[in-house]
Amino acid sequence: MSATDRPGLIELTPAAARVELQALEAALLEAAWDELQAVGYANVTMDGVAARAGTSKSVLYRRWPNRAQLVIAAMRQHGGSIADRPPDTGDLRADVKAVLRHMRDRGSLCLEFANSTDWTAEQEIVKDQDVLLEPDSLNRWGERLGLAGRPGGPEELELARELRGALHAIFSALARGDKPDQPSLPRLQFTYAQAVAAGSIRDREDGAFGLAWSQDETRLVRFAVAADAFALLTDPARLARLRRCPGRDCGWLFLDTSGRRRWCSMASCGSREKMRRMYARKRATALPAPNGSDSEQRRNHTGLR
Repeated sequence: MSATDRPGLIELTPAAARVELQALEAALLEAAWDELQAVGYANVTMDGVAARAGTSKSVLYRRWPNRAQLVIAAMRQHGGSIADRPPDTGDLRADVKAVLRHMRDRGSLCLEFANSTDWTAEQEIVKDQDVLLEPDSLNRWGERLGLAGRPGGPEELELARELRGALHAIFSALARGDKPDQPSLPRLQFTYAQAVAAGSIRDREDGAFGLAWSQDETRLVRFAVAADAFALLTDPARLARLRRCPGRDCGWLFLDTSGRRRWCSMASCGSREKMRRMYARKRATALPAPNGSDSEQRRNHTGLR
């Protein structure tokens, strides 16, 4: 029996069906990306991604045969050219780590750090979304991106949180087309000067050179973030793609590599905004007309009466 023979079913055209499948795959990759951000690659499971996406593992396995390929696909969706040509080391786990290092080295690290909490429109932290609340949480965040130094104490956590606030203020202003405020830039400058003094210039796996620090350095995460922020500030091409998510109590920062991205995540902030607009339209059409008919009010509003 075809869809046209069954009441209540709509038969999609091939083009519409492709759009539906693309939307489903994008939502699955968003869930995989969110899971990666929440638990780190070592703890990502197909079960966890499926639960976050509200689907079954079989839906994931039909598209990606294993966790590593799913994660690389999620990185490709979020990072544009970051994972367009993922490395082929012969070991998928090593491939994922290489992509994470590449993300860390191209100006995304400082934005990821600024996004370790949500932000209100007034530049206040949304406290129940903050992942940097305990000293060991800073080190765990660094380990997720291959920045495992020696854990610092409460003082280092406080300095890192101050740097995070400065970075979010700086890059939020630049995303709006404004100049950063003065208190924020000196905070970054202070940390960057410390990072340069404590680091050494070393060659990287991609053939370039960059600052590096001892694995015993308790300030490693803060120093790496500051160095990455300085590199981003000196790159006008990437700054031109800097965006701040307009979602309510989100404020996440990202580089719009596609030129079409508005939201940090279409599956979260973008979807919520669409739902709010839909409910607002429904409420507007459901409101009774207080004076006269709907058509009369429309005439009054448009000045046709």
